[in-house]
Amino acid sequence: IAGGVGAAVCSIGFFMNPTQFVRSFLPAYMWMLSITLGSLGLAMVHQVSGGAWGVVIRRILGAATRTLPLLTVLFIPIPLGLHALYPWADAAHVADDPILQWKQPYLNAPFFLVRAAIYFATWNVIAYLLNKWSLEQDATGDPAIPRKMQKLSAAGLLAYGLTITFASFDWLMSLEPHWFS
Repeated sequence: IAGGVGAAVCSIGFFMNPTQFVRSFLPAYMWMLSITLGSLGLAMVHQVSGGAWGVVIRRILGAATRTLPLLTVLFIPIPLGLHALYPWADAAHVADDPILQWKQPYLNAPFFLVRAAIYFATWNVIAYLLNKWSLEQDATGDPAIPRKMQKLSAAGLLAYGLTITFASFDWLMSLEPHWFS
């Protein structure tokens, strides 16, 4: 019920003032995503370290990472509001700014969307496999599963570090400069 009420209020805000909506939505979205991605990173650190400390919080971390598909869908308002958020998304603004012209090969809407798809695909695949294998391990007790999770997590931490860094630059550091003054 609360989610439905929240979605209704967000819809009203989107139609009344789309610019303000997307500018308010982005920090709230990033806050929720940070909880999920932090849980994913911690789950991978636990798998790589092999310590017993993570067994206690494994289910909590798994539950948090299972919100990634929902957060992937909830990302949609950000591409819809590119022009309200990012100066590089406005062709007229780019035409007047030589610095943005120089950045245009990286900062453009199609490449922004491709990178976002790569980030979400990476995070969702890692979270899905870790959750799937964790449940299989509990059900079967297969001793090979922890090693699979450890290998995925070792490579996953590298991918996680790169994707979360680039996503932060894409989604937060390329905002309009007056947001930070």
